Amino acid sequence: MARSAGHRRAERPRPTNMTQPRVLVTGASGMLGAHLVQRLLRTGHSVAATGRGPDVPLRLANLPGFDWYPSDLLDLSAVHRMVAASLPTHVVHLASTPFNPPPAPSAHVAVNIVGTHNLLLALSKTPGVRIVYTGSAAQYGSGNSLQEGQLERPTTVLGSTKSCAANLLHTYGRMFDLMTVELRLFTPYGPMERPTRLIPHTILSALQGKPIQLGNGRQQRDYTFVDDVVEAILAALWRPLESGVTLNVCSGHPWSVADVVAQILDLMGKPVPALFDALPTRPDEIWHLSGSPIAAQKALSWTPTVSMSEGLARVIDWYSQHRTLAETLT
Repeated sequence: MARSAGHRRAERPRPTNMTQPRVLVTGASGMLGAHLVQRLLRTGHSVAATGRGPDVPLRLANLPGFDWYPSDLLDLSAVHRMVAASLPTHVVHLASTPFNPPPAPSAHVAVNIVGTHNLLLALSKTPGVRIVYTGSAAQYGSGNSLQEGQLERPTTVLGSTKSCAANLLHTYGRMFDLMTVELRLFTPYGPMERPTRLIPHTILSALQGKPIQLGNGRQQRDYTFVDDVVEAILAALWRPLESGVTLNVCSGHPWSVADVVAQILDLMGKPVPALFDALPTRPDEIWHLSGSPIAAQKALSWTPTVSMSEGLARVIDWYSQHRTLAETLT
């Protein structure tokens, strides 16, 4: 089982030899964080994970060999203690608000900007630390084949706050000699995703015999299977890179919501119908959102390997075997 480290380890002295990598993962209780922690442990890395709440979260409950540091990023003193105790040489900053269901705008500002700033303040005392920050495709605004160098024109508060956080990241990198990498993620999906998201919602509804209620289904997204996203993060952690680099993590292929739902239902034998125009459209909906993976392919020697059909089949299999657990995930 994970070791719940709490704040008692904040007094541990910093070792003089920091050659052994130590990876701190924020937002580790989420779908992507759980897959990343599992992959790091499987490859023998020393891992510290952090998130809200004193107990090891459900997605990590059965993983052995990592340290759990309960810490709210909005509590600056707690963040300083957590960083001092966890002694990271590398940080993957996943903690973020979701796009859907949308929280209040103030939550986006608090978590994505203030929380990130608090973490950077704590890390500013440890020059040389590499920070991999997971940004969002929403930073660009609407568009297909989006590239890293183009102007960011976010149309959502989430996208705007993620842009602000990324700017803070690279500013602190320049000011305090931190090695910073920004990965802009385009719709990761996979096992252990919370049930309110499109793919698990569709699967679980079909398993329960419920028709799938949707909006018009014309929104396009660039889906990337979670294992491929994890491989991109690992490459960003360990490969030689120029500090301040920004890279898209995407497949380059836009899929409409209607296409994704149709593929899922086909793979499941069409047990229920999809009811389009049964739900209203979000006022801040992003209609087109896909990226160019070319820069990441060059810088990280990375390319997605899991096709949409294979990824959906894996996710259907997982939710079919873990229905009770899946319905409790947040």
